Amino acid sequence: ASRHSREQETRQRILTLDAWWAERTLADVNGASCRAYIEYRTAQRWKSARPEKTGRAPRMVSTAAARRELEDLRAAINHHRTEGLCSEMVSVVLPERAPARERWLTRSEAARLLWAAWRAKQIMQGADTRRAVGQHVARFILTGLYTGTRSSAICGAALMQTVDRGHVDLDQGVFYRRAIGRRQ
Repeated sequence: ASRHSREQETRQRILTLDAWWAERTLADVNGASCRAYIEYRTAQRWKSARPEKTGRAPRMVSTAAARRELEDLRAAINHHRTEGLCSEMVSVVLPERAPARERWLTRSEAARLLWAAWRAKQIMQGADTRRAVGQHVARFILTGLYTGTRSSAICGAALMQTVDRGHVDLDQGVFYRRAIGRRQ
């Protein structure tokens, strides 16, 4: 995982895999056990959700997330074989890929979203204070729409070159999303 661009996420998926596969051997990896793993995972809720703060129940783990975990298992098994630690070819059975997203924001929907964020006013004790509180959100939305950047990269960007963070060059008007030295 140390060479992955999202090292912490890979580690978390490996720990999740370990909860199910720890007592099993390579001989136990087959279509039935992979399908059982998918059933096991999709019956669980996301651990990262905080229902006590949001007031909503955490959503269930998706088949796509379980598939991604099994892809990591397959990569680990292939690495194990490449290193000469086993000679058997082990196939990890994956569920079908989820269909690609077909619905995107239209130009008018994006404009309405931006306008609502820009006009948002603070309300205290039921009265409008006329204080603008959403203009930073509108700028965030614009950055995401124009650059196609994930929210974590936008929020984590610095105003100068910084270790482990992307940065914005205000003089040149360029957003370097990838941190210096990070793999693409």
